[in-house]
Amino acid sequence: MQKYRAKLQRYTIILTIITLIASGIFITCVLNNVSKMLLLTLFLLLFFALSSLISVIFMLYLPRLEKFLAKRRKQKRATDKKRP
Repeated sequence: MQKYRAKLQRYTIILTIITLIASGIFITCVLNNVSKMLLLTLFLLLFFALSSLISVIFMLYLPRLEKFLAKRRKQKRATDKKRP
């Protein structure tokens, strides 16, 4: 599980950087039109919620994905050994 936590921290940092860049772009756009501030706030909240949801789903399915890939590697090695 230690391996997954290290990977999760890296992906969380990447998602945070993407979120900050996107929020900076949207804040710049909104500063040109102040009347859309509420819409921007709601959109940013939705964006933060979606990025958090993606990271949690990724954390939950990463062990299953690793097991699946390991199983496929074993099958490929077995078929490679059978071939002359």
